[in-house]
Amino acid sequence: FCKRWSKGSSNSSNTNTGNTQNGSYVPFTKTLTLTQTDSNTTLCNMSTSNGVTTFTVKNGGEVEVVYKMLNVDVSGYSKVIVTFAEALPTSLLAAFGSDQPEIAQGSTSYTYEIPSGTTTLSEIALISLWKNAGTTIKVKSVELYGEKWVENTTTTDTTDSYSDLLAKDFFNWTAADASGMKKENTNCAYELGKSTGMPYGDGNVNYLNYADLSHVDKINVTATEGEPRLLFNRIVHEGTVNVEVPRDKDEYEKVTTNSDGSKTYVVDVAKIVSKYGFAHLHAIKGANWQNTTVTSIKYTEKFTFEGFDPTIFGSGKKEVNNETRVISYFAGQWGFGGWHSSEGYDVSIYNKITIEFEEAPSDGVSFRLFDADNYWGSPICEIDCDGKKSVSYDISNVKKLYYVGVWAIGSENLSKSPIKIKSVKLSSSKVDDVNCDGTVDMLDVQTLQRITLGSANNTPNSDINGDGKVNTIDITLLINKLNAK
Repeated sequence: FCKRWSKGSSNSSNTNTGNTQNGSYVPFTKTLTLTQTDSNTTLCNMSTSNGVTTFTVKNGGEVEVVYKMLNVDVSGYSKVIVTFAEALPTSLLAAFGSDQPEIAQGSTSYTYEIPSGTTTLSEIALISLWKNAGTTIKVKSVELYGEKWVENTTTTDTTDSYSDLLAKDFFNWTAADASGMKKENTNCAYELGKSTGMPYGDGNVNYLNYADLSHVDKINVTATEGEPRLLFNRIVHEGTVNVEVPRDKDEYEKVTTNSDGSKTYVVDVAKIVSKYGFAHLHAIKGANWQNTTVTSIKYTEKFTFEGFDPTIFGSGKKEVNNETRVISYFAGQWGFGGWHSSEGYDVSIYNKITIEFEEAPSDGVSFRLFDADNYWGSPICEIDCDGKKSVSYDISNVKKLYYVGVWAIGSENLSKSPIKIKSVKLSSSKVDDVNCDGTVDMLDVQTLQRITLGSANNTPNSDINGDGKVNTIDITLLINKLNAK
């Protein structure tokens, strides 16, 4: 407590202008794994799809322990944040140690403040008081939240792991959903360091004008005045924006006060992609129709060029073009270069990984992925890249990747032409989820049938084969996909 007070934490009322500490509090989280007690399996069904865990009541009128963990280590954390994929159909009783607060009907999230000095919660549980069999609750995540002091930095670190979002990233597209094809750059406000109601994007929020951030992990917006309002995923010309921060702040945004008094708004773009299949940023405006002064707009991806290791196997080297962010990888003989994480990259919310090349490679280049922390084990894919500008691999059933990279014949003296890697991107397509409930099942087929009969409206996920039409062909394809499961 004394350290936080002396540092001038955003959680304290310290106004000592003589405080010269240089740093900021950076948030960190830990996701708790959803489990179900053996004694409760007769009362509640549990299933997980696309990162959402669904609990379904089997016996009406009974108290159900939906989710429970015992003796949870919470040392260093200040909050437990429960996020629901859909608004609660009825109230829930929660248990955080000895505290048993009620989570109101209609809630999409709940935050529990961990008492100061607490290192262990005897249990964390969600308890249903539903009376109707078949009622469902959809839990997106249960996270521990804390903050740590980082010296001589802010959350808008300008190292290579962050890229600036620029006006040139804003395009007109052929469609509003994940099937959209890029056309041409279109007019885009780009006002950094200026007090304005429109720092970035299309002021009219045209549904076909946006910056596609579907490959992005986080976007960081730093402002010295006002609060930035981010508008994502407008899908029809006269419709509403699906994700709007700060309206959806509790689900997607974390805010940090920096040592210079500015604030950094960190939006979890990957969560938007997980829910909708894409993240299209139409505009950043000032919240509450007020001006805001935005000083930087930055984003980060999982596979950044500074994280590329050219010597995972063999003695290769890399060169980086700081303007285009293209990696030139010179492979050693039989070399492998790429990204490695001993903890594994969490890719559970994505279903595709794509590597893009600046120039089509040659000389026996292959794209390889490993789902175990063992380079000498068998990769889950070895895709030939010669003559191709990009290749993709379906990771729908992959939870973590430990090695991501390219293998090449190369040469001992690194004399062969480099492999020019433009990007490695993760993406998620929910085109099969016709009724947008987070699950692909026969209800989606029924919704498609109603659409083709004209008794229901199209959704962004209706066009299964991506031909621009919704008809019986899409119904047949979806039925075949479900049968294949």
